Amino acid sequence: MSKIKHIAVLGSGVMGSQIAAHFANCGFSVALLDLTSAGPKPSAISEGAVKKLLKINPSPLYSPSVIENIFPGNFDDHLEHLDEADLIIEAVIEDLAIKQNLWSQICKYVKADAILATNTSGLPLKDITKNLSNKSLKRFLGVHFFNPPRYQKLLELIPGPKTQDGLLEEFAEFARLHLGKGIVVAKDTPNFIGNRIGCYAMQKSMIPLFEDGFTIEEIDLLTGPLMGRPKSATFRTLDLIGVDTILYVTSNLHSAIKKDECRNEFIMPTEIKKMVKQGQLGAKTKKGFYSKVDGEIRSINFGDYSYQSPKEISLENIHAYKKIPDLGKRLRALYDDPGRVGDFYRKFLLALMSYSARRIPEICHNHQDIDKAMKWGWAWQMGPFEIWQAIGFKKILNDLKGSVYTLPEWITRIDPEVGFTKSKSPFADQFTIKEKRMRLIKDYKDARLLNWKQGICVFEFTGKANTISSRVLDGIIDAVKLVEDKEEFKGILIANDSSMFSAGANLAEMAGHVQNRDFAPINEVVNKFQQMSQVVHYASKPVIPVVQGRALGGACEIIMAAPHAVVAQESYMGLVELGVGLIPAGGGTMRMAKLAATMAGEQKAFLVEPFLRQNWLTIAMAKVSASGLDAQSKRYLNPNATLVTNAERRLHVAAQLLLQLSELPYSSPRPSKFLALGANAASTFKAGAYNMLQSQFISKYDYFLACKLAHIICGGNLTRASMVDEQYILDLEREVFLSLLGEAKTLARIESILKFNRPLRN
Repeated sequence: MSKIKHIAVLGSGVMGSQIAAHFANCGFSVALLDLTSAGPKPSAISEGAVKKLLKINPSPLYSPSVIENIFPGNFDDHLEHLDEADLIIEAVIEDLAIKQNLWSQICKYVKADAILATNTSGLPLKDITKNLSNKSLKRFLGVHFFNPPRYQKLLELIPGPKTQDGLLEEFAEFARLHLGKGIVVAKDTPNFIGNRIGCYAMQKSMIPLFEDGFTIEEIDLLTGPLMGRPKSATFRTLDLIGVDTILYVTSNLHSAIKKDECRNEFIMPTEIKKMVKQGQLGAKTKKGFYSKVDGEIRSINFGDYSYQSPKEISLENIHAYKKIPDLGKRLRALYDDPGRVGDFYRKFLLALMSYSARRIPEICHNHQDIDKAMKWGWAWQMGPFEIWQAIGFKKILNDLKGSVYTLPEWITRIDPEVGFTKSKSPFADQFTIKEKRMRLIKDYKDARLLNWKQGICVFEFTGKANTISSRVLDGIIDAVKLVEDKEEFKGILIANDSSMFSAGANLAEMAGHVQNRDFAPINEVVNKFQQMSQVVHYASKPVIPVVQGRALGGACEIIMAAPHAVVAQESYMGLVELGVGLIPAGGGTMRMAKLAATMAGEQKAFLVEPFLRQNWLTIAMAKVSASGLDAQSKRYLNPNATLVTNAERRLHVAAQLLLQLSELPYSSPRPSKFLALGANAASTFKAGAYNMLQSQFISKYDYFLACKLAHIICGGNLTRASMVDEQYILDLEREVFLSLLGEAKTLARIESILKFNRPLRN
């Protein structure tokens, strides 16, 4: 599948354009074709779709630059060029006749070994391919990208009536490695796996609103993060999807699943149909199940379809359940609750579990694929069968046997004392630290050093949000020395299994000292942080951060310090300290100053200044990267960093890199001086900040902080551009950082983050 280099996507609507965008993200050349427009611009439709990609939020693009990989065209002028494409994905409107007609044209031009795919959310492949030749059918398969394709991990693959052996497996491996997708193979049944189970779950979770006296707010509380699902829960999700869209989908599903024993449960309540008639369609009409009225989020009253202020939630013990950190234990407690909460969960979960079980083998081959589909496509933390196992296989089995629900024969063959077996990843390059059972070398309380294999050590953050406490700083310094001193060790990976690399420095640890006006311990911690970043940078053996998710503030500084890093594309890096009234003081400002001088080539002020100005502005605006690629463009990440599309492969890739570096042998950086521009340059930066203040783009305190940052990054009170060493800028970092802790507005910003988890613009 490495032969796939050129892709053609036919249909430039919401899905087609974003599928094209994700292939472009991953480095592929993509032709995006659509209907021909009358007038001077025959490709106006696809050209317009490409331009829209730059305006979508969240962005479907890793970086605006990848748009250059997409080439818009039209069906009349460019179908004949399909013979250049290795993969053709049709993604036009879900209309059977339109798809059939387009495929009859496509197949005239494609090359013999091209892969042919239709992106559909539920139309039968046997109908779409009705008029295709046997030759085309062998190269044909169905794909179902979940929206938005960049962010939704799930990709359902559906074999066609005559898909040749091995093609599906080959394409699955291509999508896993190059697109970062989690693959499930679905059978050619209505709505495939994710949306078949998801629509059923959505329908069952809204019924208590009409039958059992639950409020919209109560159901959203019960079906959100409390049970391991997104914050949008049930009704906010319906508003986002569109009430009319979900009505259309469930109506079509009801028509298509004539042999499904629960078919009539997909009929939407009359109240939902009335909402659609009245234009209460959700977010797109600004009124659905929720609407913002006079600045207040209100929910619909089905008495007169007006919007009422939220009622107080009266669910006994709910606050106690929220405090249970482990999801499995929390689900058991919710299921066993003797009141309304337990009634809701037992009714909902028993229906969901029995329905999911009865869909095997109709929609897929095993229960693991249903669990994967719901986690990757619907963002559930646990799939239906994992929930079953967490609550207790035998308990649920007995409850189902005593209920109105029936069970399929395959469930009866499972040992009730064991339950569902957890499937291991079939991929040798996808694993977690936990799965590898690494040997503990040393525990640092908020982190630990582990011995993995072949001389590779792993330094794992273990504290809350993986924050960087004083113990973590001591740990990294100690771990690097330990690994350097022992010949058996080749280097360190700084990594963890969580969804984020690190939220940054431990502000809570610092806050107590600030309140007591005790700055000596803070000075010690900042000094230690700078020491740690230098130890990482100049280590005699590779120290490689393995990054995913958020890497903010001090975490970003660790990554910037490392000469090499492995970074998942879905990583969001940034020096965000100004948002809490501080400046980067763990070496981040110094590295941005030195980087500007390095990028300029010659150490001349007029060459360095534009690079330094951009780096100053990036920090001053607390910019966070939209991806790993964007982190490189924002200069948080070295150009030589290894970017990984599939985050689950990051440890494998990092291990291979470490071994390669250690065999060269590894050569660590050498200290060097660089050009600092001095106070005159700082004055021009401050003038730029003043213009932003006058334009009301920043607050007065933002301006104050930006000026402090300019002072550091330009080299303090130097009267002219001068060569300085790294420690000179590090000392300025520490001096300004400590001075800011005496500012009332900085303390207010820190307090806002710690108390309310939101930034304060004062």
